[in-house]
Amino acid sequence: MSQLRVAVHHRKGLQVEARARTHTIVVDRPADLGGEDLGMTIGELLLSSLGACTLLTVLSFCKSNGIAIEGGEVQLDADLAEHPKRIGSIHQRLLLNGHIDAPLAERLARVAKGCAVHNTLEHAPALHLTVEGTN
Repeated sequence: MSQLRVAVHHRKGLQVEARARTHTIVVDRPADLGGEDLGMTIGELLLSSLGACTLLTVLSFCKSNGIAIEGGEVQLDADLAEHPKRIGSIHQRLLLNGHIDAPLAERLARVAKGCAVHNTLEHAPALHLTVEGTN
């Protein structure tokens, strides 16, 4: 079974640094919520993961199938929910550089919904948490 591994370390205040392989992302809160606004919020990072997965899945499919698409963009909006506090709904708009007729749009929507992050959000993984002290 394949695995992904990320380590998230406290930097200072309400700021953390996520590391995977040789890459680093700073996650912070906006100033009005006590952070320094030096990075995306947690929710923005989640939306970014979904958008990147969606776009790369579709672009890869287009390339493999000779569909003339030259890049694009995914715009994402999320509605927040309470009890429990979470993202309640996500809206994606996939804008592709090329001619998209209705049958192709339908086909690419099916492909986009097959990205791993989309599947993870639709079919929640088992979550496990342990808490340990380091002293």
